[in-house]
Amino acid sequence: MPTNRPTGGYRPVPLGTVPLSLQPGTASGVGRSPALPPTPKPLPKKPAEVAATLAEAGKSGALWVSSLDGGVGRTAVALMLASLLGAPGDVRAFMDLNPLSGSKTPAWVDQAPEQDPTTWAWAEPGAAGFRYLAGHVKDPQLAGIAGEFDTLVYDLPARIIPLEWAGRPVIVTRGDEEALTRITMLLSESASLTVPIVVVNEAVTQETTKRARHLTVGMAAWARVVHLARDPALHRAPWLPQHAAASTKLAAAQIAAIVNERKPQ
Repeated sequence: MPTNRPTGGYRPVPLGTVPLSLQPGTASGVGRSPALPPTPKPLPKKPAEVAATLAEAGKSGALWVSSLDGGVGRTAVALMLASLLGAPGDVRAFMDLNPLSGSKTPAWVDQAPEQDPTTWAWAEPGAAGFRYLAGHVKDPQLAGIAGEFDTLVYDLPARIIPLEWAGRPVIVTRGDEEALTRITMLLSESASLTVPIVVVNEAVTQETTKRARHLTVGMAAWARVVHLARDPALHRAPWLPQHAAASTKLAAAQIAAIVNERKPQ
Protein backbone atom coordinates (compact mmCIF):
# COMPACT_ATOMS: atom_id res chain seq x y z
CA MET A 1 0.00 0.00 0.00
CA PRO A 2 1.28 3.52 -0.68
CA THR A 3 2.83 5.21 2.31
CA ASN A 4 5.27 8.00 3.01
CA ARG A 5 7.23 5.89 5.48
CA PRO A 6 9.66 3.29 4.11
CA THR A 7 9.57 -0.05 5.89
CA GLY A 8 12.59 -1.20 7.82
CA GLY A 9 14.50 -4.39 6.99
CA TYR A 10 13.76 -6.87 4.26
CA ARG A 11 13.30 -10.54 3.54
CA PRO A 12 14.74 -12.53 0.62
CA VAL A 13 12.85 -12.79 -2.63
CA PRO A 14 11.58 -16.38 -3.13
CA LEU A 15 14.21 -18.32 -5.05
CA GLY A 16 11.54 -19.79 -7.31
CA THR A 17 10.97 -16.30 -8.69
CA VAL A 18 14.50 -14.97 -9.19
CA PRO A 19 17.85 -16.80 -8.91
CA LEU A 20 19.16 -14.56 -6.14
CA SER A 21 18.47 -14.53 -2.42
CA LEU A 22 19.29 -10.82 -2.17
CA GLN A 23 21.12 -11.32 1.11
CA PRO A 24 24.03 -8.85 1.39
CA GLY A 25 27.27 -10.07 -0.13
CA THR A 26 25.81 -12.62 -2.56
CA ALA A 27 26.23 -10.62 -5.75
CA SER A 28 29.25 -11.55 -7.85
CA GLY A 29 29.41 -8.19 -9.58
CA VAL A 30 29.41 -9.86 -12.99
CA GLY A 31 26.21 -8.89 -14.77
CA ARG A 32 24.54 -10.45 -17.77
CA SER A 33 24.47 -8.81 -21.17
CA PRO A 34 21.70 -6.22 -21.12
CA ALA A 35 18.79 -6.42 -23.53
CA LEU A 36 18.57 -2.64 -23.83
CA PRO A 37 18.00 -1.03 -27.22
CA PRO A 38 21.32 0.09 -28.79
CA THR A 39 20.21 3.74 -28.79
CA PRO A 40 17.14 4.26 -26.59
CA LYS A 41 14.94 7.10 -27.76
CA PRO A 42 14.71 10.18 -25.53
CA LEU A 43 11.83 9.92 -23.08
CA PRO A 44 8.97 12.44 -23.28
CA LYS A 45 9.37 15.56 -21.18
CA LYS A 46 7.22 18.37 -22.62
CA PRO A 47 3.46 18.44 -21.85
CA ALA A 48 2.53 17.87 -25.51
CA GLU A 49 4.89 14.87 -25.69
CA VAL A 50 3.43 13.44 -22.47
CA ALA A 51 -0.17 13.73 -23.71
CA ALA A 52 0.64 12.18 -27.08
CA THR A 53 2.60 9.30 -25.55
CA LEU A 54 -0.16 8.42 -23.09
CA ALA A 55 -2.80 8.51 -25.83
CA GLU A 56 -0.72 6.20 -28.01
CA ALA A 57 0.07 3.74 -25.21
CA GLY A 58 -2.84 1.43 -25.96
CA LYS A 59 -2.19 -2.31 -26.11
CA SER A 60 0.70 -2.08 -23.67
CA GLY A 61 0.20 -5.76 -22.81
CA ALA A 62 1.00 -7.20 -19.40
CA LEU A 63 2.83 -4.99 -16.88
CA TRP A 64 3.98 -6.76 -13.70
CA VAL A 65 4.38 -4.17 -10.93
CA SER A 66 6.49 -5.51 -8.08
CA SER A 67 8.89 -4.44 -5.35
CA LEU A 68 11.43 -5.83 -2.92
CA ASP A 69 9.68 -4.22 0.05
CA GLY A 70 6.20 -3.27 1.09
CA GLY A 71 5.33 0.35 1.65
CA VAL A 72 7.12 1.72 -1.42
CA GLY A 73 4.04 2.79 -3.39
CA ARG A 74 3.77 -0.29 -5.60
CA THR A 75 -0.04 -0.27 -5.67
CA ALA A 76 -0.08 3.47 -6.39
CA VAL A 77 2.20 2.95 -9.40
CA ALA A 78 0.05 0.06 -10.65
CA LEU A 79 -3.11 2.17 -10.38
CA MET A 80 -1.38 5.05 -12.14
CA LEU A 81 -0.42 2.83 -15.09
CA ALA A 82 -3.80 1.09 -15.37
CA SER A 83 -5.63 4.41 -15.52
CA LEU A 84 -3.27 6.62 -17.54
CA LEU A 85 -1.98 4.32 -20.29
CA GLY A 86 -4.13 4.29 -23.39
CA ALA A 87 -6.82 6.21 -25.17
CA PRO A 88 -10.60 6.22 -24.50
CA GLY A 89 -12.06 2.94 -25.67
CA ASP A 90 -9.03 0.83 -24.80
CA VAL A 91 -9.86 -2.15 -22.58
CA ARG A 92 -7.74 -1.91 -19.46
CA ALA A 93 -7.62 -3.83 -16.19
CA PHE A 94 -5.94 -3.61 -12.81
CA MET A 95 -5.41 -6.97 -11.13
CA ASP A 96 -4.74 -7.18 -7.40
CA LEU A 97 -2.75 -10.39 -6.93
CA ASN A 98 -2.48 -9.99 -3.18
CA PRO A 99 -6.08 -9.37 -2.04
CA LEU A 100 -6.07 -9.22 1.73
CA SER A 101 -8.83 -8.70 4.24
CA GLY A 102 -8.98 -5.02 5.16
CA SER A 103 -7.06 -3.93 2.05
CA LYS A 104 -7.53 -0.31 0.98
CA THR A 105 -7.18 -1.17 -2.70
CA PRO A 106 -10.94 -1.60 -3.37
CA ALA A 107 -11.54 1.87 -1.89
CA TRP A 108 -8.87 3.34 -4.15
CA VAL A 109 -10.56 1.88 -7.23
CA ASP A 110 -14.04 2.75 -5.92
CA GLN A 111 -15.18 -0.88 -5.67
CA ALA A 112 -16.82 -2.82 -2.85
CA PRO A 113 -14.33 -5.09 -1.05
CA GLU A 114 -14.52 -8.80 -1.78
CA GLN A 115 -16.01 -10.87 1.03
CA ASP A 116 -13.95 -13.89 -0.01
CA PRO A 117 -10.45 -12.96 -1.25
CA THR A 118 -9.85 -16.55 -2.42
CA THR A 119 -12.28 -16.07 -5.33
CA TRP A 120 -11.99 -13.94 -8.42
CA ALA A 121 -13.87 -10.65 -8.66
CA TRP A 122 -14.77 -9.05 -11.99
CA ALA A 123 -16.04 -5.49 -11.83
CA GLU A 124 -17.20 -3.05 -14.47
CA PRO A 125 -14.88 -0.10 -15.18
CA GLY A 126 -15.04 2.48 -12.39
CA ALA A 127 -14.19 6.17 -12.28
CA ALA A 128 -10.54 5.41 -13.02
CA GLY A 129 -11.48 3.83 -16.36
CA PHE A 130 -10.33 0.23 -15.87
CA ARG A 131 -11.72 -3.06 -14.65
CA TYR A 132 -10.70 -4.17 -11.17
CA LEU A 133 -9.94 -7.83 -10.63
CA ALA A 134 -8.72 -9.70 -7.58
CA GLY A 135 -7.05 -13.09 -7.46
CA HIS A 136 -3.90 -14.90 -6.39
CA VAL A 137 -0.57 -15.47 -8.09
CA LYS A 138 -1.08 -19.24 -8.35
CA ASP A 139 -4.57 -19.12 -9.82
CA PRO A 140 -4.69 -21.09 -13.09
CA GLN A 141 -6.72 -18.39 -14.86
CA LEU A 142 -3.72 -16.06 -14.72
CA ALA A 143 -1.95 -17.54 -17.74
CA GLY A 144 -4.59 -16.79 -20.37
CA ILE A 145 -6.18 -13.64 -19.04
CA ALA A 146 -3.85 -11.00 -20.54
CA GLY A 147 -5.17 -11.47 -24.07
CA GLU A 148 -8.57 -10.13 -23.07
CA PHE A 149 -7.24 -6.60 -22.43
CA ASP A 150 -5.24 -3.97 -24.30
CA THR A 151 -3.38 -3.22 -21.08
CA LEU A 152 -3.37 -5.41 -17.97
CA VAL A 153 -1.50 -4.16 -14.90
CA TYR A 154 -0.74 -6.73 -12.20
CA ASP A 155 -0.11 -5.56 -8.64
CA LEU A 156 2.07 -8.33 -7.20
CA PRO A 157 2.82 -9.04 -3.54
CA ALA A 158 6.11 -7.61 -2.30
CA ARG A 159 9.23 -9.71 -2.91
CA ILE A 160 7.89 -11.47 -6.01
CA ILE A 161 9.98 -10.14 -8.91
CA PRO A 162 8.84 -11.68 -12.24
CA LEU A 163 11.92 -11.04 -14.36
CA GLU A 164 11.48 -14.34 -16.21
CA TRP A 165 7.74 -14.06 -16.91
CA ALA A 166 6.21 -12.93 -20.19
CA GLY A 167 5.33 -9.24 -20.00
CA ARG A 168 7.12 -6.14 -18.79
CA PRO A 169 8.45 -6.07 -15.20
CA VAL A 170 8.08 -2.74 -13.40
CA ILE A 171 10.00 -2.63 -10.10
CA VAL A 172 9.10 0.11 -7.61
CA THR A 173 11.74 1.12 -5.08
CA ARG A 174 12.85 3.76 -2.65
CA GLY A 175 15.63 6.01 -3.86
CA ASP A 176 17.98 5.48 -0.92
CA GLU A 177 21.37 3.80 -1.13
CA GLU A 178 20.39 0.53 0.55
CA ALA A 179 17.32 -0.07 -1.63
CA LEU A 180 19.10 0.82 -4.88
CA THR A 181 22.03 -1.45 -4.02
CA ARG A 182 19.69 -4.42 -3.66
CA ILE A 183 17.88 -3.59 -6.90
CA THR A 184 21.24 -3.40 -8.69
CA MET A 185 22.22 -6.81 -7.28
CA LEU A 186 18.95 -8.28 -8.49
CA LEU A 187 19.28 -6.88 -12.01
CA SER A 188 22.94 -7.78 -12.45
CA GLU A 189 22.44 -11.44 -11.48
CA SER A 190 19.09 -12.21 -13.09
CA ALA A 191 17.98 -12.86 -16.65
CA SER A 192 14.96 -10.94 -17.93
CA LEU A 193 12.85 -11.62 -21.01
CA THR A 194 12.37 -7.88 -21.49
CA VAL A 195 14.12 -4.75 -20.24
CA PRO A 196 12.93 -4.11 -16.66
CA ILE A 197 11.62 -0.68 -15.72
CA VAL A 198 12.70 0.63 -12.31
CA VAL A 199 10.46 3.31 -10.78
CA VAL A 200 12.25 5.35 -8.10
CA ASN A 201 9.47 6.68 -5.88
CA GLU A 202 10.44 9.96 -4.25
CA ALA A 203 7.38 9.85 -1.96
CA VAL A 204 8.97 7.07 0.10
CA THR A 205 12.58 8.24 -0.14
CA GLN A 206 13.79 9.99 3.00
CA GLU A 207 17.33 10.73 1.88
CA THR A 208 19.17 10.67 -1.46
CA THR A 209 22.96 10.49 -1.24
CA LYS A 210 25.60 10.99 -3.91
CA ARG A 211 26.19 7.22 -4.00
CA ALA A 212 22.45 6.62 -4.45
CA ARG A 213 22.47 8.92 -7.47
CA HIS A 214 25.47 7.04 -8.89
CA LEU A 215 23.65 3.72 -8.38
CA THR A 216 20.66 5.06 -10.31
CA VAL A 217 22.90 6.05 -13.21
CA GLY A 218 24.73 2.70 -13.16
CA MET A 219 21.44 0.81 -13.16
CA ALA A 220 20.95 1.91 -16.77
CA ALA A 221 23.20 -1.02 -17.78
CA TRP A 222 20.33 -3.42 -17.04
CA ALA A 223 17.12 -1.39 -16.86
CA ARG A 224 15.35 1.81 -17.81
CA VAL A 225 14.88 4.12 -14.81
CA VAL A 226 11.92 6.45 -14.27
CA HIS A 227 11.55 8.87 -11.34
CA LEU A 228 8.13 9.41 -9.75
CA ALA A 229 7.75 12.67 -7.84
CA ARG A 230 5.50 13.11 -4.81
CA ASP A 231 1.82 13.42 -5.69
CA PRO A 232 -0.84 13.58 -2.93
CA ALA A 233 -3.49 12.45 -5.45
CA LEU A 234 -1.86 9.00 -5.54
CA HIS A 235 -2.68 8.52 -1.86
CA ARG A 236 -6.34 9.59 -1.87
CA ALA A 237 -9.32 7.26 -2.14
CA PRO A 238 -10.85 6.93 -4.59
CA TRP A 239 -8.02 7.36 -7.05
CA LEU A 240 -9.09 9.76 -9.80
CA PRO A 241 -6.62 10.04 -12.69
CA GLN A 242 -7.89 13.49 -13.66
CA HIS A 243 -6.43 14.76 -10.37
CA ALA A 244 -2.96 13.37 -11.12
CA ALA A 245 -0.12 15.87 -10.98
CA ALA A 246 1.79 16.72 -14.14
CA SER A 247 4.80 14.87 -12.70
CA THR A 248 2.72 11.68 -12.33
CA LYS A 249 1.56 11.88 -15.94
CA LEU A 250 5.17 12.46 -16.95
CA ALA A 251 6.31 9.27 -15.19
CA ALA A 252 3.46 7.28 -16.75
CA ALA A 253 4.28 8.62 -20.20
CA GLN A 254 7.94 7.73 -19.83
CA ILE A 255 7.01 4.17 -18.83
CA ALA A 256 4.66 3.99 -21.82
CA ALA A 257 7.45 5.16 -24.14
CA ILE A 258 9.78 2.46 -22.79
CA VAL A 259 7.12 -0.22 -23.26
CA ASN A 260 6.64 0.91 -26.86
CA GLU A 261 10.36 0.83 -27.68
CA ARG A 262 10.36 -2.85 -28.58
CA LYS A 263 6.94 -3.15 -30.15
CA PRO A 264 6.94 -4.34 -33.74
CA GLN A 265 6.56 -1.45 -36.18
